[in-house]
Amino acid sequence: MSASPLALPPSVSKACKSFENDTGGTIAVLFALALLIITGVLGAAVDLGAAYKQRGQLLLAADSASLVAVSQGSPGLLAAAAMIADGRVPVAEAAAVNAFNAEVHGQDGQLEPHATSIVTKTGTVVTSTINFTVDMHTHFLELFGINTLKINGSATSVNGTPAFVDFYLLLDNSPSMGVAATPADVATMVANTPDQCAFACHEADKPGADYYTLAHNLGVTTRIDVMRQATQKLMDTAEATATVRNQFRMSIDTFNTNIHNISPLTTDLATAKADAATIDLMEVAAQTPNPLANNDRDTDFDAVLPQLNAKVPNSGSGVTSADPQRVAFIVTDGVADAVDSTIATTTSGAWNTVPGEDRLIEALNPSLCDAMKARGVKVAVIYTSVLPLPTNGFYNAYVAPWRNQINPKTKACASPGYFFEVSPTQGIDEAMKALFLKAVAEARITS
Repeated sequence: MSASPLALPPSVSKACKSFENDTGGTIAVLFALALLIITGVLGAAVDLGAAYKQRGQLLLAADSASLVAVSQGSPGLLAAAAMIADGRVPVAEAAAVNAFNAEVHGQDGQLEPHATSIVTKTGTVVTSTINFTVDMHTHFLELFGINTLKINGSATSVNGTPAFVDFYLLLDNSPSMGVAATPADVATMVANTPDQCAFACHEADKPGADYYTLAHNLGVTTRIDVMRQATQKLMDTAEATATVRNQFRMSIDTFNTNIHNISPLTTDLATAKADAATIDLMEVAAQTPNPLANNDRDTDFDAVLPQLNAKVPNSGSGVTSADPQRVAFIVTDGVADAVDSTIATTTSGAWNTVPGEDRLIEALNPSLCDAMKARGVKVAVIYTSVLPLPTNGFYNAYVAPWRNQINPKTKACASPGYFFEVSPTQGIDEAMKALFLKAVAEARITS
């Protein structure tokens, strides 16, 4: 009888049965299989841990690069600020990729990730997103046929384009700004003048012998000195506050009977500061009534504020340098002294006229500021308080009776929240800074 094709030889069959009954061998095989699995899991953990670490480092590089692309003062943010329409910002996108690659090459490792960047401007918001991907070579997982692990990620940063603002400074340099700035300075002037005058009058008919020269010789600080210094400090504040080039422009004018330009509208704040150093008290032909001196009527808001209104354009959105928001900055003691041939020659209510003269002395008329405010122009007013001058007959007769009207009338000229009252010697530079920063902050919000 022939053997079956599936039958095993007796010796082999015996060996198989022996193996079948050998439980120790089974454990060895199971252990070998378990060890292989455990080794694979541990190896995978090592490779995945390395991939996790590498991804964390790449995310840090991406975070940094996305922020660099739109950081304050960066070419990317400058380019976005200069854009008239919304859209992508290629300069910022290239900067993000370059920054990412530089950061990655500075890290340990041989990864060569591929990065892409999208930077978009939408209104005043600039969004920078960088995406990266890379294949990391494995060490243990390749035993299971997995040679690489794909690592990818992204990071996003958001910034806002700055608000562009033009500032038009209108600074009172009429004779009233020659008053001594502090009570101590007033006392010094009173003690050293035959008529006990606290004003450092700048008179052309007394070269080197007027009260203006006297004040300087005595070391007296006048209100115009304080205003000059405060204006120069404002240029430093604007320079330090700007987040992009050419964000702020400044124009400086003084005024008395008309506007007089000190510095044209410019982004060169260093030059504007140098120009501000020339701010000084106006010179009059004589202290006494004189046709050449406009009969000593030297503060004409009725003429000056319409001129400022004509000079300052409509306020824009502030989103671009071509469409800036606009702020009129007025520093004054709020007292008008002007020619008005239509007035009566007697005292009328809160306003005083000089008997027998066409001279009107009154508080600033706030309605003169309405035209600018109606066009969106912020009107900021710093009121330098009028100090009592009890030894000055003119003050006692024509200002003292209605001195309490000056503050509310001057405040009404300003836009809401844009009025400061300061002493003649203290607070002018702080008020200028505060109003400037308020204007910039509100411009950023509204834009």
